[in-house]
Amino acid sequence: MKRFVWVLLAAACAACSTGAGGGGGGGVPMPADGGGIDGAANDSGGACTTTLANTAPIVAKTTNPGPPPAMTGGTINDGTYFLTRIDKFNGHSGPNTMQQTWRFAGSRVESVQVDSLAPGMELRFVATSSSAATTWTLNGACLGGRTVSFQYTATATQIMAINPDDPNEMHTLTKQ
Repeated sequence: MKRFVWVLLAAACAACSTGAGGGGGGGVPMPADGGGIDGAANDSGGACTTTLANTAPIVAKTTNPGPPPAMTGGTINDGTYFLTRIDKFNGHSGPNTMQQTWRFAGSRVESVQVDSLAPGMELRFVATSSSAATTWTLNGACLGGRTVSFQYTATATQIMAINPDDPNEMHTLTKQ
């Protein structure tokens, strides 16, 4: 089962994860040493370090019978956002819960995430964020040099993004 951002960024940023090590749930590659970003090889003099606390609620997936909404783009406003909803579409479902806190400041984005399918693991990352039309992109050295793009809609208080590995899954982040 693919999980929004977690799978994509865990693969790109395995050294950024903290926790018990030894692999995450669902085939998510995790470092055996459990090293955090403070000591990661891709830590660019503290540029990859985030002290963001994961104070978001734990969110379960909701199943919807129809297709996901069309994404329309928009401006992603600065601030702290919590994952507040995970929607599965076209009758798909998923057993796991997630907890995500995001902070946007200009082009810098920080995130801390926990997935119930990877107990004891916490994914932390810092990236550069940009958007054009309906595509939101995260990239940078802190992601192992990888670029991850999402179809999204942003309002003054929310960001809704489609998981690029699962077009039947949409996450909603709500500004706090």
